[in-house]
Amino acid sequence: RSKSTSTTVSVHPVVTGAPLPPIITINPIQPRIVANQKLTLHCEVETSVTDEPVVMLWEVAPNSPATAAVDLAAAAATSLTGTTLVVKAKSLAVGGAYRFKATAYQSQGGASAYIDVWVNVAPKGGDVQVSPEVAVTMLTSVQVAAADWVDEDRPLWYQVKYQVVGKAGEAAALSEFTPSATWSGYVPEAGLPQHNYLVTIQLLVRDALGAESSAARNITVEMPILEGSGQQDEFVDGLLGSGEELLKNGDAEAVLVSVKGLTSVLNTASEDRKRRRRLRRRLLQVTPTDPNKQRTNI
Repeated sequence: RSKSTSTTVSVHPVVTGAPLPPIITINPIQPRIVANQKLTLHCEVETSVTDEPVVMLWEVAPNSPATAAVDLAAAAATSLTGTTLVVKAKSLAVGGAYRFKATAYQSQGGASAYIDVWVNVAPKGGDVQVSPEVAVTMLTSVQVAAADWVDEDRPLWYQVKYQVVGKAGEAAALSEFTPSATWSGYVPEAGLPQHNYLVTIQLLVRDALGAESSAARNITVEMPILEGSGQQDEFVDGLLGSGEELLKNGDAEAVLVSVKGLTSVLNTASEDRKRRRRLRRRLLQVTPTDPNKQRTNI
C-alpha cells in the first residue's frame, strides 16, 4: 500500500492577463494511520489573486466497498472550510480505506487535491498463556507468553500487567513494552479472599504503528504462610538479596515490583508494630529513588 496524493486544476481558456485558478496540494502523511489517534491533514493553496478570499471545503468518501461512509462534520474537530483538517480519534473504522479531498474556490475557478489513507488494524488472532494457574505472591515465578499474534506492521512489542480481581484502580505494570514475547517474575499482590484470590494477568500487544490489542487470563495468587519471626526474616532477606542483584543489573522496574510485593506481605504479617518498622527500614535500603541510583541512607 503506497501513499497517494493528487492535484487537479480546472481548465479554462487562457486569456492574456486573466487570473488563474488556485493551485492546491495536501501535505503527504504516513498512508496507514492508527484508529485511536487523531488524523491531521494540511493543505497548501497558491493563488495569483490576493485580494479575494479562497473558499475551502474538505470532504471524505469510502475508498473500498467494505468501508462505511463517515459524517465528516461530526467526525472533525476543526472546521471543514480551513486549510487544516483534524479528524477525532476513533472516528474512522478500523481497517477502513478513505479518500480525503480538499477543494479551493475563487471566482476564476477551483482546484482539488486528494489523499488516500488506510486505518491500521491492531494485532489479531493471538492469545496469552500463563502458568502456573496457582501461585504464591513473591515466591512463585509466573510465566507469561504471547502466542500466535499476527500483524503486518512489525516488530510487535509486549507489556504484561496485573489486576487484583475486585480491587479498585487500574492494572499495574509488571514490565515495560519490550520486543520479548515472554515474561517471568513474581506477582506482587495476592488476590482477595472474597474473590477466591483471583488475579488477572493482562498482555498488551502493540504493533510498529502503535495499534494495540490485549488478552488476559485469571490465575489464583495466595499469600505466603510465614509463621514466626524466623520465617519472615528468611523470606525478607531472600527477596532483598534478589532486589539488590536486580538493581545492580539496572532492572529498576523489577525492583519496584519486588518492593510492592514485600510491602504487601509485611502489611499482613502477624508481627508487632516495632518489628514491621524495622523490616520496612531494611526494605528501603534497596528501594530505588532514581532508576540509576540506589538508596543507601535512611
